[in-house]
Amino acid sequence: MKIFQIKFHLPIAYLKIASSFFLVLPIFLFLLFWVKTWIAIPVIGCLISTLAYYYKLFSKNDTYYIIEFWQLILILFFSYVWVSHCGAGGFGIQFHDLSKIYAIVHDIAYKAKPVNYLIQNDLKFLSSYLGYHISVPLLLKSFGWNAILLGMFLMTYVGVLISLMWFFVLTESFTIFALLFFIFIGGFDFAGHLYLFGFEKGFHNLGNQPIQNFIFWDNSLDKSFQLMYHGNTNSLFWSPQHALPCWIASGFFYYETIKEKTLKNSPLYLFTLTFWSPMMMIGLFPYFLWNLNSKNFKSMLGIQNLLIIPSFLVILFFTNAVPVQELEKGFLFYKAPSKLLALKEVFAYAWFCMFEFLLWLGLAYLCIKKQELKKLIIPLGIVLMLIPLYKLGK
Repeated sequence: MKIFQIKFHLPIAYLKIASSFFLVLPIFLFLLFWVKTWIAIPVIGCLISTLAYYYKLFSKNDTYYIIEFWQLILILFFSYVWVSHCGAGGFGIQFHDLSKIYAIVHDIAYKAKPVNYLIQNDLKFLSSYLGYHISVPLLLKSFGWNAILLGMFLMTYVGVLISLMWFFVLTESFTIFALLFFIFIGGFDFAGHLYLFGFEKGFHNLGNQPIQNFIFWDNSLDKSFQLMYHGNTNSLFWSPQHALPCWIASGFFYYETIKEKTLKNSPLYLFTLTFWSPMMMIGLFPYFLWNLNSKNFKSMLGIQNLLIIPSFLVILFFTNAVPVQELEKGFLFYKAPSKLLALKEVFAYAWFCMFEFLLWLGLAYLCIKKQELKKLIIPLGIVLMLIPLYKLGK
């Protein structure tokens, strides 16, 4: 059919603008509703000036990505099926963590702003991953609770679409295999499952569990090791507040560093990660340093980026002012009570590194043709091996 042969030109400018809007909108709402007016107004003014500059800059980009009609249909369809099974907005498989998300979203919509709670005569402000939770309830609360739930689903769906478009822009081609690879094999989840249960019982479980357990495996290693296997599907199911900003900001970042050879615009989207998910900023920081040189550093010192600093400082102050009681910190092997357990932790760490990224880096090295990209593989592997050595979280 001729309709399936129609080709669309996706302007990279639209993708950059959509990504910026998705990442920055929650920060605007946070400044409006969580920050004192005399502070919020000048900070918002600075941020608007920066966004106006980048809107004009991105609009001048005439680069585009060619996508055929059938490819677009597949991306829309698989994204819909994927998101509709991941629990967003009350759709698909529901689990205990979602009750916390619904409670947070409900309080943002209907409690006085900024949302706070009196706990043992001490006032605590709501700060739980507001990047994901804040936009929809504030914008749609007048339309009722069902509209808010539908909005959460649509926001997650749009975030996935933007992420996938960055994925295909970076790979420079579309295949069904690549689409399914991103959804199902983006992270070796079942390696964690096999580690927990052993090969015989592990494979038996995979063939005999309900669909929700088959798709979203209980895939952490022993809780004392603090190592988790999270593929893309698992991340979207358990932690969309981490997954969506990570995929979008990473796509934006890698496109500009690999295709355009610049860090000039990176402060715009990287600073938002301090609000969405600071852990994602930690993950991208080594790659940022790898691409940093005197030329790139000077290019980031424009007034448009300096005007981001007030917003960054407000977010930084807020995230550090609110205590996190359940956060565990420390080096992975520091508290091993015996040599046997220390050896077990070393094995768990090696297993994690092998299946989470070393295997894929090896395949990437064999598949990548450009020598400049191959040079990144070894330093990336070293950085990714160092990050899990320090645990930060529950």
